[in-house]
Amino acid sequence: MKLPRPSPSLSEKLASRHFEGEHAKDPIGQRLVDVMKASREAAEALVVIADRLEADGNFSRQGRAEKLARQAKAMSTEVSAKFANAVARAKLELKKLEEAMQLPPVDDAVSAQLDGEMRSALLRMSSADRTRLVVGSIKAGDDGVALATLRGHSALTGLSEQEKSTLLDAWRRARFPIEADRAERLNKAVAAVERAGTVFGDFVGQISPSRSAA
Repeated sequence: MKLPRPSPSLSEKLASRHFEGEHAKDPIGQRLVDVMKASREAAEALVVIADRLEADGNFSRQGRAEKLARQAKAMSTEVSAKFANAVARAKLELKKLEEAMQLPPVDDAVSAQLDGEMRSALLRMSSADRTRLVVGSIKAGDDGVALATLRGHSALTGLSEQEKSTLLDAWRRARFPIEADRAERLNKAVAAVERAGTVFGDFVGQISPSRSAA
């Protein structure tokens, strides 16, 4: 069976580009890079094995197919375990980063009342004025306005869920720049690894004794 060239989606560069320079030593990021490299190398190795078997006159077509399928299964089992472990570790780290960037709770009854008054004022504003005020408060480090907005339900401030999500992201980047930056890089790398896992599974899935012998 002649196998196609492995997809570029298996290239570890799709993960390593998020961990360059000072971020190259991120252990979780490196684990994601390593598993993509392992999947690419495994797919490339299967192509070589398939070519060698095809040229080997000591096996019948069925025999070549069965041998290739055994190799594919062994490699798939090993690489799939690496995928699962790397993604699980990354998502655990992302959960920790998310917890580190949580909005602080309301300290006391007075703060809660002030939050409520601020949300009422925001609700009466135009969308443009509301956004301008909150964005300005985040840039200025004024958590009084920002937290009153972000801790309240969207219906109490006039913000849409999308607007609130965007402002929360801006607040996190302003207050936790290191954690927010790392979370973004890890999320992008995890997405690349999960795509690679699907692509690798499809690549190995085309190898079976019956299909290879056809």
